[in-house]
Amino acid sequence: MSHESSKALVLRSLFFKDNQKILTLFSERFGLISLVMKGVSAPLKGSLSEPFCEAEYFFTKGSSDLRKYHDGSIIDLHLPLRNKLSYLKTASAMTKAVLTSQLPEKHSPHLYALLSSFLKQVPLFAFQETLLACFYLKFLRHEGLYHKDCLLPSISLEEQQTLAKLAYLQSFDELKKEEVPLFLFTYVETFFFEQLKA
Repeated sequence: MSHESSKALVLRSLFFKDNQKILTLFSERFGLISLVMKGVSAPLKGSLSEPFCEAEYFFTKGSSDLRKYHDGSIIDLHLPLRNKLSYLKTASAMTKAVLTSQLPEKHSPHLYALLSSFLKQVPLFAFQETLLACFYLKFLRHEGLYHKDCLLPSISLEEQQTLAKLAYLQSFDELKKEEVPLFLFTYVETFFFEQLKA
């Protein structure tokens, strides 16, 4: 068995047999991986197996794709995400985007950094739709599915310029000054998942 480690975020956590969980992690080094963790009733393991937990995970890789948890060190539990339902919905939408788009073990350190940084911002934004729209557009940029000269159907030139601005903003402080109307957010979300399916 080879020993491995990586920073990772828990995207999904499912109970498996007695006192075990299977975790779907989005890791900095290995992309999407699955991990089995025993003894999840222990406080540290319980926290390390919670959705949105970000930690350094140590594991072994055997003959199957399912790795075995060995040790872990918490970086951020992202506890403020649990303060409001709207925060949980935004964070869940972000993790769903990764889960539905990434192939197993596709190395994506820049996408990992994007997700990690945006999850930290969720409780700091009054307008969750603005943050999530920006995340979707930057995600599409990362995947090569959006650039500022894209001509998007069914919206005005001014609205397209607004989306391009969101996609290329470099500062969360600047983003906090923006407010995306609900109809435009819905357009971005629909466009995002259509592009992933294409």
